Amino acid sequence: MAPLYLTTKLGQDYRIIAMPATRDRNFPAIGLYGVCKWTSSRHGACLEIDGKNYVIPFDCIEESHLRNIEDALLVTAMIDNPKAVLKLLKGLWRMTKEKSIRDLMERGELPIEKKTTLTETGKTSKDFEKQWEEVAASGAFLSEM
Repeated sequence: MAPLYLTTKLGQDYRIIAMPATRDRNFPAIGLYGVCKWTSSRHGACLEIDGKNYVIPFDCIEESHLRNIEDALLVTAMIDNPKAVLKLLKGLWRMTKEKSIRDLMERGELPIEKKTTLTETGKTSKDFEKQWEEVAASGAFLSEM
């Protein structure tokens, strides 16, 4: 197995997962992401976090795999489990009470500048109420989140 200072990739995103044994007051918080600038066989990897460089031991970082999620993967995950997406939207709406989220859930309208009206879609408010009841009856809004 190659040493960690040789396997750590320059320019790659890494996440801080633990505090080092010798704690420094200037040490960034756990969970932050940084870009690897250089490595040292004794000290660890130098990560640039918010414009500042920090030298962090190799055992306190891990390579980031989820920082940039591909759109295709996200869409596939949403299609595979639409009930979970509706639960997330419902929870988000409860927290923010944002009208655009409710419009998305009820009418399938995305928040864009030109909104279609009921007459343009050919649906009535009864159609939207029926659609909302069907989604609720499917179990997508169970209180168990």
